[in-house]
This record gives sequence, C-alpha cells and structure tokens, in this order.
Amino acid sequence: MRLLAIAAASLLALPACDSLTTEAASPLEAIHVETDASYYVRPSATIPVSVQFTIENRGTREVAIHRCGERVMAALDRREGAGWEQFSGDACPGNQMMVPLQLAPSARVAGVQMVQQRGVFRLRLGIDRGGGAQVMWTVTSNDFTVE
Repeated sequence: MRLLAIAAASLLALPACDSLTTEAASPLEAIHVETDASYYVRPSATIPVSVQFTIENRGTREVAIHRCGERVMAALDRREGAGWEQFSGDACPGNQMMVPLQLAPSARVAGVQMVQQRGVFRLRLGIDRGGGAQVMWTVTSNDFTVE
C-alpha cells in the first residue's frame, strides 16, 4: 500500500518537473512585451513618434535580453497583408558594449523605439540563448498603429 502511495505521488510530481524543463528550454515564453499605447499620432510627417515599451519576465528564471550599451534593442515589424515583415532592425554602434541584460523573475525594464512611418507595427526583442548560441528575435509586443 505504501508503494502505491509513493507511485501516485511521483505521478503527480511529473507535470511540475515537465513545466520546469520546458521553461528552462524556452525562456522565450516567459517574456512579455507591451507598448504604452496602441495608437500613436506623429507630430508631423518628418518627426517620429516615441513608442515606449515595457519588458517583463513572468518566468521563474533569469532571461538574457539583447541590448546595446544600456539600451534594450528592439527590431520593428510592419503588418503587410495578413503577415508581418521586418521594417527595420536595430543597430549597435561599434563603441557600445553588447552585453545581454539579465532580467530576473518578476523584473521589468523600459525601452523606447522611434517610428517615423505610418502603419501597424510590433516590436521584436532579441533573447540571448547563451553559450554562443544565436540570438532569438522571436519575442513580440502587442500590435500598435502609427498615424
């Protein structure tokens, strides 16, 4: 009877272990990116709008966010038809350090991206997988419109 109780307890613990393994393998799902508004109006056709955004780590492990100096890097995608296309990347000058920001669980960090064109956009962040692995640019923000 005692053996049966131990076996049942082990089975109940398996889903918890599996979720930890999944999160450790994919910190991308732990990161949430949100802009401060869903609609922006440019002051004029020649002046870009400042899109403020917040990144939050909703996971249980640190996640390395790609950055340039003290600035979090974000690519900009534009909606084209039913899909998304990269509208602009994010460059880092050679005199800036590209050391990932280690975002702790429950921590938040703010960023800003300037957008000069009209359209429906989203931000895309780079997550450093560590160990020399390629940066994953797959974490996206909510959609937002610039007029």
